[in-house]
Amino acid sequence: MAAAYAEKSPLVVISGAPGNARAAAACCCIHQVKRLDSQYAIYREITCDQASLYDAGDAPSEIARVLRSCLTQSRPVYLELPRDMVLEECAAVQPLRPSSSTPTR
Repeated sequence: MAAAYAEKSPLVVISGAPGNARAAAACCCIHQVKRLDSQYAIYREITCDQASLYDAGDAPSEIARVLRSCLTQSRPVYLELPRDMVLEECAAVQPLRPSSSTPTR
C-alpha cells in the first residue's frame, strides 16, 4: 500500500471490520491492536481516501466518492466493511460526474 501510494498507483483495498454492535459495546475483538479504529487509522496514513461502510444508506455515495478519489489522484484508497453489514442490501453505486481534474483515458 505504501509503495502504491508513493508510486501513484491506483489500488482499492476492501477490508473487514468489527460489526456495529461490537463497536458500540467497545469490547475487545480478536486481532484488535489498540482501538477498534486502529486499522482504519493506519490505512488513513497510506491512502488518499477512506470510508467505513457502517450505514447501508450512505454506502453507495461513500463508495463512489472513494473510487473517484482513487481515479483522480491515482493513489490507493480504503473501504472498510463491518462484518454485520456484509449481507445488507443497498442501492447501486452511481458514478459521480467527472470533475475537471478527472483524467480521460
